[in-house]
Amino acid sequence: MSATASRNGDGSESLQVKGILLRRAWGIYLLPVSGFPVPDDELARVRQLLTRVIQDISRDQSLDSEVFLQSAQVRLQDGSTRLSDHAGEWKPKLCLGVWPDRPGPTRWTREELEELAVGEEPRRMMYTALYLSGSARAREGACDVMLGLGAIVRIMRTGGNGSYLAKVKEVLKPIVQQKPFSNFPNFMPLFDSKSMSGFSPDQLDKWLCGAAVYIRESPEDNGIIIASSRPLDATFERLGGRFEQQPGAQWLVSC
Repeated sequence: MSATASRNGDGSESLQVKGILLRRAWGIYLLPVSGFPVPDDELARVRQLLTRVIQDISRDQSLDSEVFLQSAQVRLQDGSTRLSDHAGEWKPKLCLGVWPDRPGPTRWTREELEELAVGEEPRRMMYTALYLSGSARAREGACDVMLGLGAIVRIMRTGGNGSYLAKVKEVLKPIVQQKPFSNFPNFMPLFDSKSMSGFSPDQLDKWLCGAAVYIRESPEDNGIIIASSRPLDATFERLGGRFEQQPGAQWLVSC
């Protein structure tokens, strides 16, 4: 039994979905995993739950998915092979990941490199990602193929309202002051649970450029963030979930 599951009386398992923040306009949840890459037996249950949640979210609203892959996580296991096998279909484009609650990336200075202790790694200079510009079907396939490595960022929005990448660039580029980072052709919003819960609903609307759903495999949280402009309590109820207030607010959903 994985770290994300609890055993039911009938011998089945339920995945825990923790409610980090429940606000009038946004619901932010975390699906913990035992680690990235997610072990195969655990990944099967995670995939099933995410599929059911996304299907329910899409039931009453037509949403397009923008899909990004976080470069550092793609390098795990056979991620690079999976990417190269599908590159012609997925059509990846280079992006810079930008944290709205942090200063923009900067180059290493000579001073900080000289101050590193023996064996100490320098700070992470930047977060790069790949935007998948292929068809909607290709992007859906990529979410299935790459799930479990910790690489996926999926942003769901109402279609037919212009280029999402152009909107994101307009909003995020002012954070990135230093070259060559400001010269990146595309940008992607990055949040962990702490940074996302620190923003007001209006701020989240701004940084996500009006998107309705943000799903990210978050290595920082050891889990998958599921954030929705419509709280998902009704979704978890329809999926047969059981809400528990203690020891922490969470939904238990059988998978």
